[in-house]
Amino acid sequence: RNIISDKYEDKTDALERKYKAEKEAIENNSQLTKDEIKAQKEALKTKYKTEKDKLKTQKNASKRIY
Repeated sequence: RNIISDKYEDKTDALERKYKAEKEAIENNSQLTKDEIKAQKEALKTKYKTEKDKLKTQKNASKRIY
C-alpha cells in the first residue's frame, strides 16, 4: 500500500509544482490585463482541482484493489 500511496503522492507533488509554475508565469505576463490574469488563474485553478481529484480517485480505487 505504501508504494501505491508514494506513487500518487509523487504525481500530486509534480502537479502542484506545475500549477505553481504556470500560475507564476501568468502573474508575470506583463501583456495581460488584470482581468485576463484573473480569468486565466481561475481557469488554471479549476484545471488543477480537476486533475488533483482525478488522482485522488485513482489512488482510492487502487487501494481498494490491493
